[in-house]
Amino acid sequence: MITPYIKFSVPYVTASLKHKEFILICISLLLLVPIIATFKLNINLNTLLLSEIYETRDAFSENLTGYLSYLYHFEVKTIIPIALVFFMINKKPLFIGLFVIILLYLFVISGNKAVYFTTILVVYFYYIGKDYVSKISNFFSITVILFILFPLIDLFVFKSPFLGGTFVNRFLFIPALLTHWYFDFFDGNPFYFAESSFFNLFVSSPYDTPIGFHITKIYWGDSEAYANNGIVSDGFMNLGYLGVLLFSVIFSLLFSLFNSFNLHTAYFGVFFSYIYIFLSAPLLTSFITGGILPFILISFTILNNRKII
Repeated sequence: MITPYIKFSVPYVTASLKHKEFILICISLLLLVPIIATFKLNINLNTLLLSEIYETRDAFSENLTGYLSYLYHFEVKTIIPIALVFFMINKKPLFIGLFVIILLYLFVISGNKAVYFTTILVVYFYYIGKDYVSKISNFFSITVILFILFPLIDLFVFKSPFLGGTFVNRFLFIPALLTHWYFDFFDGNPFYFAESSFFNLFVSSPYDTPIGFHITKIYWGDSEAYANNGIVSDGFMNLGYLGVLLFSVIFSLLFSLFNSFNLHTAYFGVFFSYIYIFLSAPLLTSFITGGILPFILISFTILNNRKII
């Protein structure tokens, strides 16, 4: 609620369009090299059709370790989507094609649906609507219509809850269910700081397994599944209702900062993907592996002041 009323004085680095293009391309390709060196062309084309995703994801997770995990998440959640929008704004079809191919490659090696959805969001918000208000209203109108149509398509075409399970449940019901589980569990159990390498230096977990596995073991009866938690449940499990308030304020201030960057409206698709990240990942994870910090740095140095772009 406070986001529209707070503006930050944001410094920025002035650079020519050619320099910005060069920097974005170099960053994208440099981060991509270790990923290609590790996974090469071991791709599963069935993943493009949202088939065999979990098999692809399991094989990908076995090799995604250490620094490579950070590079991958920086690429798919921030660097490549931003570069794609940047070159769409500046009408550079060759580079647009390059970054679409990179996104497709990152999707087929990983089976990560976030890559799929982020690409759709980026393209949608670039073409639909002229300002933030029209983009949001059009998006929600189309989303409601699609959510109504998905069960009918599942019934008459797929004969299974394919679209409903992939989109409706994943975006509406599963996050709400997981949030309820976290609130129910921590309402009578010890709070503790988020499971991260930084906080683990100061605070040890009172539980014998990572909390996501602990939650699904209790409420789902499955000790191998991991229950993601968003910013609301993350705040509650760390500091109770005070944590919910504190994390919500941090979230609002962050988007006030985004608003202060004065970016092109075409980047709204990237913003929207960050909202989803905050709803499905802890606060600190959203900043690091969620790609928020790289986005802030790029906004200061490359994207800020759209008149220069």
